[in-house]
Amino acid sequence: MRRSLILDVVVRLVFHSALLLALFLLFTGHNRPGGGFVGGLV
Repeated sequence: MRRSLILDVVVRLVFHSALLLALFLLFTGHNRPGGGFVGGLV
């Protein structure tokens, strides 16, 4: 069964965007109360 090209591209974009957002929240919220927790949740 062939994988959908559109689905493959969308999943890659969403995954990498969420990963970058999580790392950004983790590092920017490191010194704030609860900031690192939000990055871990994402």
